[in-house]
Amino acid sequence: MLLAVLTVAALTNPAVGLAIPPPTVDPALVPPDTTPGPEQAMRQSNACAQTVAVPEPDISVPAAGFVMLNISRAWQYSTGNGVPVAVIDTGVNPSPRLPVLGGGDYINGGDGLTDCDAHG
Repeated sequence: MLLAVLTVAALTNPAVGLAIPPPTVDPALVPPDTTPGPEQAMRQSNACAQTVAVPEPDISVPAAGFVMLNISRAWQYSTGNGVPVAVIDTGVNPSPRLPVLGGGDYINGGDGLTDCDAHG
């Protein structure tokens, strides 16, 4: 009985299934485009990290992060070939294998391609 009442109510209620009109936008109220940046000024409080190079790393042993994240299992599903990747980080070290496009650095200025925190 309850199902019949709900069905009749749904079929006779004109508001059911109606779409709402799209909202109107007043172009005069849209803020102008500005240069992206933080809302508050930022500053660097520590000196840049100094990198250390291992003279002859053992490349036969997987990196600890690969083991921890079980990357070899992830490669069973995808190698990422053909997938654009964007990374937001403290900076990058350019590599001939991985092309990079500069973005910006809100602390030191410039294109964001300087790796001050040695994340590489």
